[in-house]
Amino acid sequence: MFECAELGEIRQKLGSFSARFDADLLEGADAAAVVKVAAAIENMAASVKAEAARRVGATHAHREWNDGRRFSGAVACICAGKRAQNPTTRMPTCRQRYLAPTADR
Repeated sequence: MFECAELGEIRQKLGSFSARFDADLLEGADAAAVVKVAAAIENMAASVKAEAARRVGATHAHREWNDGRRFSGAVACICAGKRAQNPTTRMPTCRQRYLAPTADR
């Protein structure tokens, strides 16, 4: 089983940083720089998440923890920590949001 200590450390550091972050202490230009850096981090994390969700779907690993449903969007939603109550209306949104190809690759 895969265990990525580095990813866990990143999560812990980002969680610690976000818990103590106070934007009101920043000047406007500094806040703009933080927005740019945070957006870059968000895009990188989305890329990792999308690739992992794609692999979950490709290997059908979701069947172990997804009640056997075959919706690739369900895989993305569950990987994102979300559950769609109505698969016919919410799954396409999740699929588009979490499995769409990114322009940065």
